[in-house]
Amino acid sequence: MIEANDPKSMSELLQEYCEENRIYRFEGSAGVRNLEKIVKMLGYNDRFSTALEAFLEDNSGACDTLMEWIGEQEVSEWRKNIIAELPEQDNEDEDED
Repeated sequence: MIEANDPKSMSELLQEYCEENRIYRFEGSAGVRNLEKIVKMLGYNDRFSTALEAFLEDNSGACDTLMEWIGEQEVSEWRKNIIAELPEQDNEDEDED
């Protein structure tokens, strides 16, 4: 059994956990289920929300990173959906030119 003071980095330990538990995919619904397994293993197992929700609520940096990642993507459907939710832009500035 690996001790809590093991000199391996968290990244190395996580990789080892994934290999031991045959967690290789993080795409689609299988990826979400695998991520859910990982956050449960980390100790996030709230009976009133999913483990992933509890993890995100407790770790705002993860939410920030997700928001940054979303902002870096150029997915036309996402762009269309965001624009549809924003108020229409005034074109008055363009008309004054």
